[in-house]
Amino acid sequence: MPFKGFVCELDGRCVCPEACLKCSHRRQVNGENTCHFPPPIIAGIIESNQPRELMGYSATELIGCHRRVVLQEEVDYWVKPSQAYWAFRGQLGHAIVERFHDGNGARTIAEERFYAEMDGMLITGQPDVIYPDDRLLVDYKTAKRVPQSTKRYVCPKCEAIIRESPWKVRRGAKLKCECCGAEHADLKPEILPPRPYDTHVQQLNVYAWLLAENDVLVETAQVVYLDMSEPFPVPVEVWPLAETESYIRRQLTGLLERDENGLPAGVWDDPEANWLCRYCAVESECARRRRSTESAEEVLDRGRRLLRGDPEDETLI
Repeated sequence: MPFKGFVCELDGRCVCPEACLKCSHRRQVNGENTCHFPPPIIAGIIESNQPRELMGYSATELIGCHRRVVLQEEVDYWVKPSQAYWAFRGQLGHAIVERFHDGNGARTIAEERFYAEMDGMLITGQPDVIYPDDRLLVDYKTAKRVPQSTKRYVCPKCEAIIRESPWKVRRGAKLKCECCGAEHADLKPEILPPRPYDTHVQQLNVYAWLLAENDVLVETAQVVYLDMSEPFPVPVEVWPLAETESYIRRQLTGLLERDENGLPAGVWDDPEANWLCRYCAVESECARRRRSTESAEEVLDRGRRLLRGDPEDETLI
């Protein structure tokens, strides 16, 4: 089922795309800044929400919320511009690639869609730019916050890793080693170089597999993060193709599985991924169907797990 239009940021009404565009233009001409979305952004969000018309599944759909993928095919939906903007802003990086990818004279393959079959299903992806002579894959990502260095805390007693995080532990706080049970305060962390976000590693490796299936070999990859200060390139580990194939097969199996509601699993109870629900256009329908099958104890148990979790920020995509 298609994207039907927008939920107005100002009054919550559902409006068709054309009406939202006209209102955005009028407000811009009149100097009204109550809505922060000008016509070019609204037009871009409309375009990015058109039916994908793809046979099979994209790399992004494989690694994201499988429940959202299926629901957006089944139900009509409206979305707030603020909900859709985080995904749309990724197109800014694509625009740079499309316009300037051949500026250095190297042979490139830019914004080309690739296809490959697995278990009777078509997998597709559109990498930003490939340098085939160098066997290099590069993808551009906009982000509120580029990846930070990782702080690794190691147990002095048994040398097990206690914690790895972008954030330092506050002074005086104790860390307990799950391996030997010892507690330590004021440990000095080992500072590791910034690493790409997990979803980007997964996406680029799906791309590398797709390319290999199309006789384009990739040996190195990197994500170039774009924030408001400067580009920030981060190398990405390219997995062995057999490992990537196993990963894709697991994700594809997850997409095709169905629960009692006829839907695949979602991410609402995953502390590292449930931030996606805040930007999901079909979250209300997803929640409605969950409520129809969850027992009171299941709801309480999910709440306890979410309280114990530490959801990541939306910059991870």
